Amino acid sequence: MELKKTKPFIINRKLSNFYYVLFIFYFVSCKTNQTNAGTKHEINYIPYYLELYKADSLRMIGENEEAFKKLDSLFTIYEPLNYSVTKELVYYVKYAASTKKNINYKSHLTNLVAERGYPYKWIIQDSDLMNAYIINGFSKNDIKQLDSIFNAQINWEYRKELKEMFTQDQLSRGKLIEPFVDESNAKRLIQLITQYGYPDIKTVGRLEEDRIMLGIMYFHLSRIDNYAELKNLLIEKLKEGKANPFDIENMITSKYLLYYHQDYFGKIDRETNGLKKIKFDVPLDTFNIRRKKYGLPSLQFAKMKYDFYKNNTHP
Repeated sequence: MELKKTKPFIINRKLSNFYYVLFIFYFVSCKTNQTNAGTKHEINYIPYYLELYKADSLRMIGENEEAFKKLDSLFTIYEPLNYSVTKELVYYVKYAASTKKNINYKSHLTNLVAERGYPYKWIIQDSDLMNAYIINGFSKNDIKQLDSIFNAQINWEYRKELKEMFTQDQLSRGKLIEPFVDESNAKRLIQLITQYGYPDIKTVGRLEEDRIMLGIMYFHLSRIDNYAELKNLLIEKLKEGKANPFDIENMITSKYLLYYHQDYFGKIDRETNGLKKIKFDVPLDTFNIRRKKYGLPSLQFAKMKYDFYKNNTHP
């Protein structure tokens, strides 16, 4: 099936000339930076994720200044992702604003919404983040306009097909057609990613809004014929900052469970969703080495993060 191209977005005439210039400058500069980066070296986002966990650990123990410095240094090398696990760009601009740091607020605050899809409804619920926008000249209407810019670039046909694939994935569980659906979904995923790019937030928006769970679909693809091809494609997209480490974790975990009845990456001490696994005496360091290779946090960090959110209603 050939996906329809998304209609070009027309900027609302009410958007001020200032923000129009800001928008054009921002996207041209991003494109230039990516081009220059490509001529110098190939960007690999796996170290980016690993550094994020360090910054997040500092933040969770109250070392906010050190966490900010680490992110500030990181953002000179990488374009910020605002990864769902750490929300690094949100915390970066909030801390910078509260301590009057000299950063490129216009670019980062625009990026957060127009590129990373951070919704307007979340911003207005966060007084510190909303204040960062206000003191840097953004009105609520300006933020809504950026929200519209983000939504206009989403490939809705791609997202619609992913929803259908996930629906079939769920309906086929435990039935004779299950392996055929998995093979079909895997082949189509490879085609879609190759033709339209990885289904990250910039390409298809927030999939959770349509209850589309790629991670679950990946977990079910351990028996497919072209497992290696899809896994290698995901690793390539992980390095590009498109796929996230937990996409890879689901694919590799399911394969290892199928053949060895063992969790390849280890788990923190909590419920394991009823999965029955043979316990092996694997050193903690072995698990962490495996996790580091794919940009996953150490088990110690995972436990720290779990406890932090468990004990903090508003982390």
